[in-house]
Amino acid sequence: MVRGLMLWTPRAFRAVGASPSQTRFRFVMRVRNRLDVLSRRAGHRSDSRVKRLFGAIGRTTALVLAWIRDSIARGIIRARIPPNALTLAGPVAMGFVFWPILEGRLALTGWMALLAVTFDSLDGAVARRSGRVSRFGAYLDSFVDRYADMLLLFAVLAWVLKVFDPAAESLWVGLWCAAAVGTLGTSYARARAEVLIPRCAVGFLERPERTVTIIIGLWAGNPHIAILIMAIWANLIAFQRVAFTHRILHQGEAAAATASRLGYWIYPRGSAAHAAQCIALIAFLVFGHHLIPRPF
Repeated sequence: MVRGLMLWTPRAFRAVGASPSQTRFRFVMRVRNRLDVLSRRAGHRSDSRVKRLFGAIGRTTALVLAWIRDSIARGIIRARIPPNALTLAGPVAMGFVFWPILEGRLALTGWMALLAVTFDSLDGAVARRSGRVSRFGAYLDSFVDRYADMLLLFAVLAWVLKVFDPAAESLWVGLWCAAAVGTLGTSYARARAEVLIPRCAVGFLERPERTVTIIIGLWAGNPHIAILIMAIWANLIAFQRVAFTHRILHQGEAAAATASRLGYWIYPRGSAAHAAQCIALIAFLVFGHHLIPRPF
């Protein structure tokens, strides 16, 4: 294309006193610049469409889940079940996941874990709709969540010790330990930080995402992929929260507004970035065994 343009140059680009080669060079550079501008505009429009698409997916998913949660919560309120009873039912239900997972029924384990997590998501909705929100209820919910988290993780560990190949067992037990430490570290990092600063809601893989990661891994028959994801991401988020707290304590609360959204992952649920990350996570959980073979 450029060679063709060099053979012909419009009269408008012919400057007084300029040689033919200089004139052709000016024309070619002008065309190149114009093509670059058009390319950038096309890329910007494409990026905007992708962001709108993922944003719509995130918002729609959030609305559907909220509608389901609130519909169930209204039925629970009519049954006069107190919110704290739902909170305590979560870890009790989670304790039953040991039975199917030790029998190798991974899909059933995922459904039972989902049932246990449902209690945790409903207690807050019931408390808000029934006007029974209390500080002790919030404290009890956070305390009991740790038991539910560890029960699910220990169920996965029991399955690892039972079915994994002996040659790979040590590696995956080590990754499980990293996932467990990251799970506790992430929760403690936020709880301790919010004693010192107003809010420390940074990082992608918070408790709901961690639990759903394990559940989808069980459904897909890839719990080892879930262990790997949590071993890396849970610890990464713990350190993100430490760095964010350090930034706020040393630079003041105004530093939160200038913090890197990507570096600290300050993207709310329902945003385009959060939806894109969730889709990538699900895809890796479902198809990750093609990259990392199942060690069992």
